[in-house]
Amino acid sequence: VAVTGVQTCALPISEKLRIAKAIVSLLPENGTVILDSGTTTAQIVPLIPNDTRLRIITNSPDHAVALMEKENVEILLAGGRVRKATRACVDQWAIDTFSGIVADVAIIATNGISLARGLTTPEPAEAAVKTAMINAAKKKFVVADHTKFTQDHFAKFGDIKDFDLVVTDESADQGAVAQIETAGIKVVRA
Repeated sequence: VAVTGVQTCALPISEKLRIAKAIVSLLPENGTVILDSGTTTAQIVPLIPNDTRLRIITNSPDHAVALMEKENVEILLAGGRVRKATRACVDQWAIDTFSGIVADVAIIATNGISLARGLTTPEPAEAAVKTAMINAAKKKFVVADHTKFTQDHFAKFGDIKDFDLVVTDESADQGAVAQIETAGIKVVRA
């Protein structure tokens, strides 16, 4: 049965859920978090403890609606054009949301991750918003299931060295993970 308005992914949800659980354990108890749109980041929202006090800024209308259930979470939604393919707010309005803030943590999703090419996505408008998110945060975490490793897409939005942590699943290519760790970036395999 298809659910209208929900992003789908080919990866078993259990792998994305393990990544989400690892990220939730790293969230501040009281702080500001940037939460990128995506199917993996969507798994984070229901796992946020109800007693955690957070300000969450997201470019995902779906994430913002789901966060309404969290009593102690203040929600800020980046504006802009909503891309139907990813249900993410993009373009200058979204970029401007992140230009004047400082967040404790940014949790960024990606379509591709490699040491040589960095982090990539097919759409330049989404890459621009992701870059703004990275620039607005003190700590930067990327969530990337194993299907994203050694993938390169059209629009680059960051280098591995721009991130403090990569959270992936157990099936991630060991060689690619070793390269990232050799570059000095911590990798958590959930």
